[in-house]
Amino acid sequence: MSRSRQNRTKLTNDLSRGEDDFESINEENTDKNDYQNPTKEFSLSEDQIQKRNRWVLTIFCIGAALWYLDLNPFNTSAKVADNIASNVEARISERAQARTSDRTDLPIIPSQDFDQSFETYSQSLEPLFEEFDFSAANLQSFYSSQIPQAYLEGLQDLDYLNEVSATEVTALYTNGVPIAYLSELSDLDYLDVHSPTAIIGLYSNGVPTQYMSELEEIDYLEDLSFAQLIAMYSNGVESDYIAHLEELDYLDEINFAGVIGLYTSGVPKSYLTELDQEDLLDELSFTDVISMYHQSN
Repeated sequence: MSRSRQNRTKLTNDLSRGEDDFESINEENTDKNDYQNPTKEFSLSEDQIQKRNRWVLTIFCIGAALWYLDLNPFNTSAKVADNIASNVEARISERAQARTSDRTDLPIIPSQDFDQSFETYSQSLEPLFEEFDFSAANLQSFYSSQIPQAYLEGLQDLDYLNEVSATEVTALYTNGVPIAYLSELSDLDYLDVHSPTAIIGLYSNGVPTQYMSELEEIDYLEDLSFAQLIAMYSNGVESDYIAHLEELDYLDEINFAGVIGLYTSGVPKSYLTELDQEDLLDELSFTDVISMYHQSN
């Protein structure tokens, strides 16, 4: 074979191998471009398509319902803001009214059952109000609550009018606490110790001053709060039962709940005396006494 033919054959084979290599490289680049190309479209499975459609439909329905009910986020935010603004304005208005509540041009609220005009009522109480520095608003409140002049003067005679606020005076009267009850509490030195709230509680629960006086005689009244005193009386604990516990030196050993427990459990004074004579009472709690009494009977 001539040299020129050999060269042509070699060139043809080289070109063929180069074409094969180029196609192989091109396929590799194509695969890489498919992986790196963010715009490549991927096909979704049927389950994925159905799941996507359900989400879209759900979001659309929720949005439509909110919009139909006027609960869209924009309107809701606006309504919340309006409510906050209204509340702030209301508070500002209340504070403004409180600051101007002592003005003398307050509207007069006539009382149907009060036989005095407001002018007459205010004139009769003018010396009293000047002494205790009550305001025009307090005067209007007293008149609206139909508090008689005699009631205020009764508080003054007890030196109690300067111990309470106008609101507390109104509360005492509207809860029906009479001057006579207050006077008896004053004799027990109870007014100076307890608040008008306590006084109202005692009277409303029917605690008589005689019961309190009997407890005072055995130096037990001051050991009780007004709530404990109400509980003692409401459970029917007789003062002589308490006095018997004091005679046995057992009253200092138990609290008010123990006294109520013994009495309401039916433990008689005679049984307590027997335990004391046997030198057992001081060693027993009130629950032990109750248990022993019921076991023996």
